[in-house]
Amino acid sequence: MPFDILQMHERQQVTNDNFNRTEPSASQFNRMQQDILETLSASDRSDGERLRRHLQFFFMDPVTKWKLILFAELRMLHVDFMDETSTVIRHKFLKNWNDERDTLIYPPSSGRYSVYTGADIIDQFAFMVVAYYSIREDSFASFSYDTLRDQDARSSVQVDDPKFVGNISPDDIPPMKFCLKKIANVTIFNNTYEFDISEINGEESEEI
Repeated sequence: MPFDILQMHERQQVTNDNFNRTEPSASQFNRMQQDILETLSASDRSDGERLRRHLQFFFMDPVTKWKLILFAELRMLHVDFMDETSTVIRHKFLKNWNDERDTLIYPPSSGRYSVYTGADIIDQFAFMVVAYYSIREDSFASFSYDTLRDQDARSSVQVDDPKFVGNISPDDIPPMKFCLKKIANVTIFNNTYEFDISEINGEESEEI
């Protein structure tokens, strides 16, 4: 009896070894799937591609699944950071922006965020300019200016240079740019607006 059990175990081990040796690699498996899809018709190939994308997560090995979960967690942290930063920027640069406008449903009950007069536009621009040049003093977050944009990439930056660390003088702050995009032409035909959005002499910009 022990001999039979040992012999059966050896036979099973040989079978497992043969299976492991004949198991295709990931690249070979993908190539086999692609060869099968190429034999199908266009509609069946589209369904096969969709089915393969849906099933690929069920046939992942544990390491690949762990990598996917780790990537998703890191990506989610990045998405949360970007969303929170965008919220801070809106509160910082948009005049009279409040928490009600941060809701996912837009426009909120208070109405659309818009301006309708020239005086309101000027007030908006003035508010943004003041907020831009005081962003390091008035914000809790670690905002800074892009002072390296106009620097030569080959030049070395001194760590103790006050232009890059600590306080920065107003002369070293990159100026804001007011960009204006115009529509080439608008015509009304059969009660329908037709817009010509071709570019007119590039994009007009003015430093502020």
